Amino acid sequence: MKPKRQTQGFTLVELMIVVAIIGILAAIAYPSYNRYIERGHLADAHAELVDINNVIKTERVRTPGALSTQAALQSKADELFQEPELTARYDITVAMPDAAKSSRYNLVVTPKANSGYTLALWMNSIGEAYRCQDAASAKAYNTTGQCEQIGGKK
Repeated sequence: MKPKRQTQGFTLVELMIVVAIIGILAAIAYPSYNRYIERGHLADAHAELVDINNVIKTERVRTPGALSTQAALQSKADELFQEPELTARYDITVAMPDAAKSSRYNLVVTPKANSGYTLALWMNSIGEAYRCQDAASAKAYNTTGQCEQIGGKK
């Protein structure tokens, strides 16, 4: 009679179960992680918009008539929006919705197509900022629905 050998290790079924569990956990965790990272980058973009807005206001006070056109505002925003992490993921645009009547402007940050991000952000000239679920809502300057206020006066 041969002595029975004791084997150590895992069976193929046990390993497959562990791999399946890890796969399920990864499928749940990875999208949550990406949303977390996207919200962090959007918070950085908000901080940049605050800085850009402050520079624009300061230059307008120091030099009356400065940055009074949409082209001048866009040029200034492009000059100041230089953080590599943000410029790789977002585009910034400036709009003057009623340029004929006032000098108000809106700064809009939208995700680039290749970033995989969906959240967008817009800020008006008095510092009210809104986080939007999509770029179209941000470009439409929505204050309700798909957008929620995150900064400025509430």
